[in-house]
Amino acid sequence: MSDSSIFRTEKIIIPQYITQVKVSNSRRAKYFKTGDTIPAKYVEAHYIWKNDKLFNDLTKIFVIKNPIAVGKPRYQSISGNEIYARMHERVRMLIVKAIKADYLPHMPLTLDVKYPIEISMDIHTFPRMLDWDVDNLWIYVKCFQDLLVDLKLILGDDIRYIKSSGQINFTPIQTEEQRKLIFKIAELPKTTHVMYNLEPKVFTFHNTLMHAQDFRLTRTTDGNSGDVIANIDARIFHLNVGKRKVSERAVAKTLNKVFHHCINYDIHGVSVSAPFHMHFNKYLIHELLSRGINVHVHKTTI
Repeated sequence: MSDSSIFRTEKIIIPQYITQVKVSNSRRAKYFKTGDTIPAKYVEAHYIWKNDKLFNDLTKIFVIKNPIAVGKPRYQSISGNEIYARMHERVRMLIVKAIKADYLPHMPLTLDVKYPIEISMDIHTFPRMLDWDVDNLWIYVKCFQDLLVDLKLILGDDIRYIKSSGQINFTPIQTEEQRKLIFKIAELPKTTHVMYNLEPKVFTFHNTLMHAQDFRLTRTTDGNSGDVIANIDARIFHLNVGKRKVSERAVAKTLNKVFHHCINYDIHGVSVSAPFHMHFNKYLIHELLSRGINVHVHKTTI
C-alpha cells in the first residue's frame, strides 16, 4: 500500500460485530441408535433396543441423547473452517445473510474511491484460548466485499476494481466495548496495464498501414467459426469467421475473444481495415470500444 497522500483510505467500523448465528429456533431430540456408545447408566435390564433405537421398557419411551438441548435454539459460531469443510448450504446462507445484516447499519450511503483498491480488515477481539487462526475469519471480509457490490458502493469486486483483498490484522482487547471490525478500503496506484484503463473509447482513423501499439485484425475463412489465433510477434489477430460466408454471430464471438486476448497480452488497441470497420462497426463498438479497447481504422485496405 502506498504512503502517498494522493491515495486515500476509507474506513468502515463495525462495533460489537456478530460472532454467532441462530440457525434453528428449537433443537430436535436425538436418540441413541444401534452402534452408538452407550453411557454406563443405560446398561441395565430395562434398557433394550427397539427399532434400532435405545428404549426404556419401564417408561415406554425412547431414550433421548440430548435432553438438555431439546427445544432450545441452536447457534452456530462463525468460522471459515466450518463453512469451508462441512457446513450445510442452508446454514451457510443463514450466516452470510446475518453477517451482511449486521454490517448494514454501519455502511455509508456513498463511497467515492478511485480504482484499483485493496480491502483489509482489522479485528479487535479477545485472545480467548489462543487456539484460532486469523485466516479462519475470511468470511467476514468476503461478506463485506459482497455487500459493497450489493449496495453499489463499488463498481464491482473483480480484479479490475479490487487488486488486493483478504489481509486480516488482529489486535487483542481487554473490554467488550473495544470489540469491533475495522474495514479499510485503500486506493492503489493505477498501473499502465490495459485492464486498469478500460474506459469506453471512440474510433480513431489513420492513413498509415499499421499503428505501432496495436494488434492488426485480419479475417480468414479456413478455420472453425469463432476461432482467434493471436500472433504476438507479427502483432496479428487471425479471426476465423466462417468458411463460405461471414456469420455475424461468429464475428461477435471472435471479437469477444480478441478483447480477452488484449487483456491477457496487455494490448491497448487493435487496428482494422476500412472495409472491416464498415461491415462490422456495431460489433467493434459493442465488443471492443465500449469495453475500453482502442480501435484504429486504416483508410487504406490492409
